[in-house]
Amino acid sequence: MSAYNRRTNNTKTQFNTNDKTSSMAPKTIPGTPLQQMWTILNFHEQRLSQMSQYLQHVEVGKTNNEQNVQPTETEQMIQYNTLLQQVSELSERVANLEAQKSNTDGGVTMSIEEDFQNASFEQSEI
Repeated sequence: MSAYNRRTNNTKTQFNTNDKTSSMAPKTIPGTPLQQMWTILNFHEQRLSQMSQYLQHVEVGKTNNEQNVQPTETEQMIQYNTLLQQVSELSERVANLEAQKSNTDGGVTMSIEEDFQNASFEQSEI
């Protein structure tokens, strides 16, 4: 028999009912050490079963919510068309930027007039 079992079997502790820690004090379990262990085992088995049921309930709720969140076929088509439009606009922008880059690759100029013309050209596109 362990020291813990001997101590709980041989001594009875008096608890102060006004003390906040009295509810947290260990409770004595009647019976032989084997019966005590069996009682503890059953207690934890019930707790684990309750937690398992709760987690299954939560998981079922999550899967139902996830199924409801998925977009409909119409929403998917709208998203698809929007993405296609954005891709085509970005492709045009890249082509324009590459064309501008090839025009300016000739060299660096210090002319204010050319910079002013390029700036006014870029503003007219926007």
